Amino acid sequence: MEDRSDGDGGEDGDGGGYTLVSLDDWDEVGAHLERFCEGEFAVTDERFECRTGGATFAVTREGSVDAGMPLHEFGHQGIDALGFDHAGGSILVKGGGGLRYVFRRPD
Repeated sequence: MEDRSDGDGGEDGDGGGYTLVSLDDWDEVGAHLERFCEGEFAVTDERFECRTGGATFAVTREGSVDAGMPLHEFGHQGIDALGFDHAGGSILVKGGGGLRYVFRRPD
């Protein structure tokens, strides 16, 4: 399932929206993350990983996200969907309990 907006005008500060993709649509998650990634993109049956500009963003089919860059790390289980803002270079992580985390691709 794909939604063209995150429902509140986006988190990227310029009013842009995210393309929300449910983790249930695993192939679509992979397609968007590969498009987002401007570096190395690795695929296994259960995990997609992007390494770009000294940062890493990885998601598993079971709903775990690990993201990191120098001096910053984020990890969480129970992710429901990812929102992709390709033009703005960010990924919105959405999970249970109102979790919202924004990963920005380094310049």
